[in-house]
Amino acid sequence: MPTLVSKRIAKYFGDEIYYGTLISREKVLDPQTNASLGYEYFCEFDDGDTEHISTSEAKELIELYVEDKKEKTAKLERRKKLNETKEVKKRTKQQTKADAQGEGGS
Repeated sequence: MPTLVSKRIAKYFGDEIYYGTLISREKVLDPQTNASLGYEYFCEFDDGDTEHISTSEAKELIELYVEDKKEKTAKLERRKKLNETKEVKKRTKQQTKADAQGEGGS
C-alpha cells in the first residue's frame, strides 16, 4: 500500500475548513495479539494543531482537499472572466464616448 505521507488534507471543524499535511504513518497493532490492524496517520494542520487519523479518514480528507481546491479554482476562473467582461464593457463604453465626442467636434 503506497503511503499517503506528505499529502495535503482539508477538514471541517464546525463551519470552518482547515488545511494540513499528513506528516507520518504508524502501524497500529492489536495490544493482545500484536497483529497488525493497519495504519494511522499523524497530521499537522496549518494552524499548528495536530491529530492522529485512520487511513480511511486520511483518504476522505485528501478527497475533500482536492474537491475544495477545484471549487476555489473554478470560482477564481469565474471571477477572472467576470472582471475581463467588465473591463471590455468599460473600454467599449469609453471608446463609444470618445467616438461620439469626435463626431460632435467636427
